Amino acid sequence: SAALEIRDAGGPHWCCARCAGDLGPIAENYKLRCVAAEQPVGHAVPNAGDPRRFVEADPVFRQFFCPGCGTLIENEVV
Repeated sequence: SAALEIRDAGGPHWCCARCAGDLGPIAENYKLRCVAAEQPVGHAVPNAGDPRRFVEADPVFRQFFCPGCGTLIENEVV
């Protein structure tokens, strides 16, 4: 992601590319240190229609933001 950088903070750490906020060691999942928002998948793909045509579970649209400055770090549909 262009919103992430790796910096040395007593070892390699994920950091926000905008504010350098520490998102944890690179051996860990940086998403766990982000602020997460979850919405129905239709928010990300409004013209996709009913996702149950393709999968049984209801997919969701997740966004992960830097807790320091609010920069969008990543989107995912799960």
